[in-house]
Amino acid sequence: MKNAFILGFIMLCLSCTQQNTSLEEAVLIEETPEALDENYSDVAMGSFNKRYHSSIIDKLFEEAMGNKPKLKSLVKELDEMEEMRGDSLKAFRKYIRNNNTYWQSVYHELGLLNDTIMSKEVEGVLKTLQASYESKLRNHLMADSIIWEKNKVLNDYRILMKLVVTEPMMHNYQNNELPDIKQLNDMAARLDSLILKAKPFTEIQK
Repeated sequence: MKNAFILGFIMLCLSCTQQNTSLEEAVLIEETPEALDENYSDVAMGSFNKRYHSSIIDKLFEEAMGNKPKLKSLVKELDEMEEMRGDSLKAFRKYIRNNNTYWQSVYHELGLLNDTIMSKEVEGVLKTLQASYESKLRNHLMADSIIWEKNKVLNDYRILMKLVVTEPMMHNYQNNELPDIKQLNDMAARLDSLILKAKPFTEIQK
């Protein structure tokens, strides 16, 4: 079901992209992507598997941004949001970390008490204080959880956006740059000819 939804979303985005394409972009969208021209293919594509699998998509997407100002602007917003999210949550993350360290230290010290009765009495007070702290923190943690989930959704959309934007570019490459099969057929014919010429020299004389 999830795969069907994603596929449907991609097809919908492709349809919307094609309908909203300007005249200038329509010309560009029919061309072979520069990222897949002969020079790039010879140099970069040869080391493609040695780097990371998304490099070709990143290269195509970078080219698409150069041709689509609105896309470039959106990606800039996404990058800024990622940086802003990190900065905004930095203080909260530090607050949580310091408090967790504190409570760990508290119970470590508590375990050093020799008086069992005193230890239990103090532990009861400390648990009450900790519960009060956790109660104050509940709304913050909920907000943090919501932000985390929304960020995951946004990351999914960013990946889908790259796939949707680059698919037509690769489609054009597939249509425009498919080599003539005649060259392959000629090579096969030459190989057949050489096989026939070599065959008499492989026969053992009886």
